[in-house]
Amino acid sequence: MAVMAKYNPFFEKAGMTKITVRQPDKEIQRGVERLENLGFKPCLLASTQSNLEYLRTLNPEKLAKVKSILTEVGYYKRLGATKKPYVSKRDFNEWLSKQELNIVAQVISRLAVLNEIKVYLIWKI
Repeated sequence: MAVMAKYNPFFEKAGMTKITVRQPDKEIQRGVERLENLGFKPCLLASTQSNLEYLRTLNPEKLAKVKSILTEVGYYKRLGATKKPYVSKRDFNEWLSKQELNIVAQVISRLAVLNEIKVYLIWKI
């Protein structure tokens, strides 16, 4: 995985060459920061179970705020894990508003993955 190369020099030691490092989009970073301000722990955002446990503690107003943050991030196709070629903000918001907490927890986990710094390597011969 592209994220693994950031933490483990094994690939470069094996002869691969780093070709690029991809930072997450600013909107994704902002979404993660806003979730952190609501009490989510950034280091646990990739954990669906941790997200679900925290979501269960939120009142309806804060839960609505979480969904609003997710809607403002963009990346609706990826966050919703849909096979549709295009997902509008309105469609994503409508879909998200109907989801149970376990699905919202998965969407937050996907956001965490999008927020990771990716390192891409290639074999040079």
